[in-house]
Amino acid sequence: MKIFASALILACMTLPALAQDKAAPATSAPAQAPAAPAAAPATPVAEAPKHNCAQPTNPGRTATVKQDKQFRDDVDAYRNCLIAFSGQMQAEANARIKAANGAVEEYNGYIKVVNDQAAEDEQNEATKRKAQEVAKTTKQKASQAKSPVN
Repeated sequence: MKIFASALILACMTLPALAQDKAAPATSAPAQAPAAPAAAPATPVAEAPKHNCAQPTNPGRTATVKQDKQFRDDVDAYRNCLIAFSGQMQAEANARIKAANGAVEEYNGYIKVVNDQAAEDEQNEATKRKAQEVAKTTKQKASQAKSPVN
């Protein structure tokens, strides 16, 4: 029995949808194969955290020079806060993508071992069949050589 694995490509955006898809149809296993272990339960996807960066209040056209400078400083602080938040979220996403890719690599490695074992078993069977054919042919030739020719 051979199991062929196709390349698995995971996109960051599809992981939550795949993890939550419980309506996927089950595939039937061959009668000779042992039952596959149950899939690991999907970890519920936590709601993405919200940033706590405060939007500065625009003092408008009537602002004094001091208020205008403070507003520009507050806008810079707001931007820096959002950049820091975005960087943290990106780092967390990259860690999750790395973990997902590691799981895919583990699976692909496992399937390669299974396919290699199946190919080796098939080769052994082919060698065994060939040896049986040679033995049968040799036996027939020996039988023909012993019997008198009419």
